[in-house]
Amino acid sequence: MGMKERLDEWAEEPILTADGFDDCIVGLARRPELIAVAYDVDKMLAKMVEGGMTLEEAREYFEFNVVGAWVGETTPVYIEDYKSFKDVEDKAAEKEEEQ
Repeated sequence: MGMKERLDEWAEEPILTADGFDDCIVGLARRPELIAVAYDVDKMLAKMVEGGMTLEEAREYFEFNVVGAWVGETTPVYIEDYKSFKDVEDKAAEKEEEQ
């Protein structure tokens, strides 16, 4: 049984997941009256690269289509280690300076 199936059995309410990324789930994010699935961003990006995208394409897709997809309070959360997140911020700042 996969992680999504176990979550569905465990949860009292449906828990939203990102299609095709069950193997990237690292746990649950919890706060009062909220449970959301937590994903490892690096694993998600690696999976997209394995599927044929460049890392830059995967990052752009992730930012726009995954992080940008708000589907309510149980929208999944996406966890990046600080170093990866800092690298993304630095690259965005460089692009802004070039313009």
